[in-house]
Amino acid sequence: MAGDPRGSRRRLVLAGLLFGALTGTTPAHGQEGPSLFLVNDSTSVEGLEFEFQTEVPWQESTFRNAIGLRGQGRAARLKRALAWVPLIDAPDPIPFDPVALQRDVARLRILLQEGGYPDPSVDYRIRLDTVANTVDVTLTMDPGRPRTLEHVRLVVEDGPGDPVILDPPALGAILAEGWVGERLGEPEMQQLRERATAWARARGFAFAVAETRIREDADPYRANAEVVLRAGPIATVGGVRLENRSRLDSVTIMNHLLVRPGDTIRWRRLDESAKQLEQLNIVNAALVQVAPDQPANTAPELRVMVLEGKPRALSGRGGYADDRGVLTEARVEHRDFLGGGRTLRASAQAETGIWSFEEYPQELYGLTLSLTQPRVGSPRLDLIPSLSWTYEDGPREEARQISGDLTLVLRRGPNRFISLTGRVYERDVIQFRGLDTSAGDGIGLEDLIDQLLGSSFRTSLTLGASWGTRDDLANPNRGWVVSGSLGVTGPGGWSDVQYVRGDLNAAWLHEFLPGGPRLLARGRIGRLFPFGRSREDAEDPTVAWFGLGTATFTSGGVETVRGFATDLLGPKFFDLRREADSTLVAGESWIPLGGLVRWVGSAELQWPLGRGGNYGMLFADAGRVHTPDPFYQESVFLPLDLTDEAFYTVGAGMALRTPVGGLRFMIGYKLNPSALDLRDPRALAAEFLAEDGDPNSVPENTWRRFRFHLSLGQPF
Repeated sequence: MAGDPRGSRRRLVLAGLLFGALTGTTPAHGQEGPSLFLVNDSTSVEGLEFEFQTEVPWQESTFRNAIGLRGQGRAARLKRALAWVPLIDAPDPIPFDPVALQRDVARLRILLQEGGYPDPSVDYRIRLDTVANTVDVTLTMDPGRPRTLEHVRLVVEDGPGDPVILDPPALGAILAEGWVGERLGEPEMQQLRERATAWARARGFAFAVAETRIREDADPYRANAEVVLRAGPIATVGGVRLENRSRLDSVTIMNHLLVRPGDTIRWRRLDESAKQLEQLNIVNAALVQVAPDQPANTAPELRVMVLEGKPRALSGRGGYADDRGVLTEARVEHRDFLGGGRTLRASAQAETGIWSFEEYPQELYGLTLSLTQPRVGSPRLDLIPSLSWTYEDGPREEARQISGDLTLVLRRGPNRFISLTGRVYERDVIQFRGLDTSAGDGIGLEDLIDQLLGSSFRTSLTLGASWGTRDDLANPNRGWVVSGSLGVTGPGGWSDVQYVRGDLNAAWLHEFLPGGPRLLARGRIGRLFPFGRSREDAEDPTVAWFGLGTATFTSGGVETVRGFATDLLGPKFFDLRREADSTLVAGESWIPLGGLVRWVGSAELQWPLGRGGNYGMLFADAGRVHTPDPFYQESVFLPLDLTDEAFYTVGAGMALRTPVGGLRFMIGYKLNPSALDLRDPRALAAEFLAEDGDPNSVPENTWRRFRFHLSLGQPF
């Protein structure tokens, strides 16, 4: 009976490996440990490592994905160690195949050659464990000297009669920019083709294609690249064809396209049209392109394909923040309400305070009903009326609020929008922290507290915007975003509280090398300008200040300055209350007073921990909250200038990627804490309230310099 041809070939290659290991004629570097004559058909692969003689411009995962050979990873080793536990099985062995090893050597050599290394060296080492009958394989690579680009030559064929339209000199300069003197491989050639094609298609040449050639001189490590661009005719939209059945009617789809029959076909506008369709909540993905298999004519058809989700959807999400505890949100949506791509949404939000680190966590419960009307006069404009009810119980106040909003949104893509929101709302303050109703008795605060509590009517108009880019929306490595808002409340007859409020935020994330360290920089600046009934026309600065409520700025916590408790960087006050025996005491935590001005800066260095998306971090934060307006500083109940200087912190931590988001553990350290930050507020208040008390006698606690933070979510 004839033998198995595959097994015969395997034994032949194995014999070649063994012979080479003994005679030194194999391209492999050789063996480690016992003789490779002991390798048999039952031998399995334990470990697979890569060793680079010189630096390569790719991550190790690129080489692992290019080969068929696999080794047992950390997870497999852990499962083997826990195989004695019920329901945990030991991993299956990975057979050692010498034929596959030889193929992988060839694959890696081709990968390096296509990457711009004309003469790479790829070898391997094998170490045999005779007891376990396993091998550890080490692939060694030396890419050698790279081929560099000396010159880029542009050749335009089948171009327009007027060369100014295509502007070949400008295109040639763009093709050469950043490439001359750099390594030249197939990926770089592909980018040259894409640059040339995108340039032409952006100018109406819908059928433009590009080819590249490498012209090597006598020196194989120096090359000239020739880009041949076949522009074809300038094309206009001849018609639009919907190629799949859609719940959305054709009029709605056409209204969201940014091109019309007769318009010049510019591929950027086609991409923007697809993204515009994807702004509809019912659309999961959209494609707008020149229909394939058409001759290169001047009026081709466009093809539109839309992939939709279910019209009715129920969704939810959860999270955690150390100042708000467990966070949840549930939404019910009809994503084609009465047709036209409208979205009717009802949502419930809960910031429960469960497992929070704070004495007064920020609790919030809310219900919202909204309707999104797309395309209000323009495909990019949406109109969103909404009604909401919220209950808040946080470190500053306990309140209820009911509001009606009308928002006009101009969308320019992911992370890019401009909005204008008009709001009418009534806010009912139940209690101010630090000014408990029982605490006011006997110390002259009764009238003040009576004026602060109760409902107030407010109107506001706010302009908001966000602009930025991320290389990956879920797990970004590079990008930037700038967001801000500018709001003003209504006139005196329309609003019990009056101010102008501006807030600007920016963040920048940069990965220095693929898979290497990253730098995250963040900054915030804000200013509040009270006027009218909140300042000039106010009888009492204390009442006016507390009436501003959450409009004032605070800082401190995981989202601003780590090392400080949430909102407790800057001016703060005792949480005064009366106990059962009528003794006036303070709580264990401070109450934030806020300020009219805030700035915050943060720099965070991140470095990978393995290949699972985990990373460690070092950070330095800074911030200041203060009130430069003397009108509010005159009140004896507002110690706004007591701790209003700039504060700085440093710290370290780590982040773990989980199925529900990034879990971040951080410890911050205050470099220049104020006298209040290091002392127990309850003991300090007792000294302040005692007739012969001495606040300086309260000892400082060095451990209060430290603050632990835990958050679940993406910081950028």
